[in-house]
Amino acid sequence: MKTEAHQPTLAFKLCGVGFFTVFALTAFLGFFSTIWEIIKHTQSASALVIFERGSMYGLGCGLGCLVFVIRGWVESIFGKNILNSANHYFIKVLLPV
Repeated sequence: MKTEAHQPTLAFKLCGVGFFTVFALTAFLGFFSTIWEIIKHTQSASALVIFERGSMYGLGCGLGCLVFVIRGWVESIFGKNILNSANHYFIKVLLPV
């Protein structure tokens, strides 16, 4: 017996896209604030400059979530399907291995 797939509502789609948007913006904010601190320390000729690797992980997470946001807007909000070639483009350009 076949059952049909349940299509999520527009509000559910917007909540998902909104979550990934907030997460991506937070990750980018953390990355750029760390870069700003590094620039500030190097310009002030500080004897010690602290670089945190976590900000680079945040940049990667932000880019990954950006892919979900773009895909969510295109597929859910505008109702267009992303082709496999565009999917391949997202993976190769935005998420390099």
